[in-house]
Amino acid sequence: MLPERPQTRLAGTGVLSDAWRLMADNYVLLLSVAAVAVGITVASAVVSFGLEKAHAALSISWDLLTYILIDAPLLTGITLMGLRLARGERPALDAMFDGFRAYGPVVLINFITSLIVVLGLAAVFLPFGGLIGLAALGGGRPPVLLFTLGFGIAMLLGLGVYLFLTARLFLADVLYLDQTGPRPDLMDAIKLSWRITGPVTLTLVLLGLLASFIALGTMLMLVIGLILLGMPLLVAMFGITARRMIESLDRPVCNHCGFDTSASTQPRCPECGRSPWRYTRVGV
Repeated sequence: MLPERPQTRLAGTGVLSDAWRLMADNYVLLLSVAAVAVGITVASAVVSFGLEKAHAALSISWDLLTYILIDAPLLTGITLMGLRLARGERPALDAMFDGFRAYGPVVLINFITSLIVVLGLAAVFLPFGGLIGLAALGGGRPPVLLFTLGFGIAMLLGLGVYLFLTARLFLADVLYLDQTGPRPDLMDAIKLSWRITGPVTLTLVLLGLLASFIALGTMLMLVIGLILLGMPLLVAMFGITARRMIESLDRPVCNHCGFDTSASTQPRCPECGRSPWRYTRVGV
């Protein structure tokens, strides 16, 4: 019989209030992180735009490519920094680049998770595109109202799929780096993120929407608003959220079946015979 999984303490209002206090206590550091991150992100966007203009004939999503190669490792390091601040640690500013110190695995994890999201979105939009294509092949055009309704439904479903998948996968790279023992296989980190976010998926989706509103609202104040308020608060929110999610791993469990392996001395799970890796950061 599998042990009952520990409950995750995660509430949107509690995360926001705790994040505000965390930001206030570490404002100078978070302000510096925000300024550096915005500068790198702007430079990344300029590079992406230049590549798109220079290689317009190639069917490559340069935005996605620069995100995976530059923005994602940066975001990983920033989230990990927020997690350490939420634990009461005092990381230096260069800790925001920890995602680049394990560059290959972090890029690969983000490639895999991005691919999962893209496939999920394709599962929503391809049927809609197929119906439009069939109507065109039949020599007709779908009624404007029907087309608009179908497109609206597809967009809403696509947004839901995107928020669901990103909520379930957002901890994978942090779980990979946040280790005191041997690091897991990449797929183990992805599976563990999927497992521990499951019970609080809706809360994570709502927090994701809240983070989007904060980012958009502060961007309306131009870059200054994003640097002075938006980014510092978002880093604190990500850190508080990650800490509370990881605290649910208050005992060593098998990444595949959830079996409590704290009493086992075997290299593999005694329940399913898999997963030689166990999460070893909690409680340290």
